[in-house]
Amino acid sequence: MSPRQILDSNDKPFNDFSRAAWLRDILIENTGRPWTIESVGSGFVVEAPEDSRSDPTGSAIPPGAFETLVFRPALRVLLPWYIPFLALGMLAVSFADDLAITLLRSLNVSRLPPGVDAAFVADAVETAGTVILGLSMLAIVIPWLSNSYVVGPDGIEQRQGILSRDSTSIRLSDIRSINLKQGIIARLLNVGTLEFASAGTGGIDVRFTDVAGPLKIKRWIESLLRSNGDSERLNASDR
Repeated sequence: MSPRQILDSNDKPFNDFSRAAWLRDILIENTGRPWTIESVGSGFVVEAPEDSRSDPTGSAIPPGAFETLVFRPALRVLLPWYIPFLALGMLAVSFADDLAITLLRSLNVSRLPPGVDAAFVADAVETAGTVILGLSMLAIVIPWLSNSYVVGPDGIEQRQGILSRDSTSIRLSDIRSINLKQGIIARLLNVGTLEFASAGTGGIDVRFTDVAGPLKIKRWIESLLRSNGDSERLNASDR
């Protein structure tokens, strides 16, 4: 089996095309890469793009069975909040001279202090734009890098942190309920939060927050549970 191909949870190709399509769609939505489905003698496999021999984490996909896959929050959730700041920063950097002149005219400044001229003001505007742009990008990238959600053959895991890391995991056999929380705007963006509870707890153990294609991920994990014989203990519900 090629290291670019992912098998089902039973170490064999997917028997059902729709089951393979779930995984393909999940990978496309969460990585932005053109994963495909290939037909093999006994079923179907999900194949990585030609330009990639790695899974969504950037590590090599080992040959063989269904391997650990890692997802992150969808950037489409974070971007709308910071688009105005990104636009402002780009505008300040790109048109610093024009903005400096406009600023001086709007303030009706007839005489500048010694050592300060229009070029100094333009440099200040460009610097401010660079700072705004940099902080906005950090505000987007840091939450994206510091949260990851793992689905592996043994269970699921929520990881938080960059330098230091906290993680919470549940074995597949211990999952008792999967809840999907998705508001109106989240539905329009096709993102949502999956909540997983295990036996013996009164609350939610693991959350996959703001992932793309949450319903597909939910159904895929349910299918993993069914393949492991855990469906009779699973009480899956949507909210």
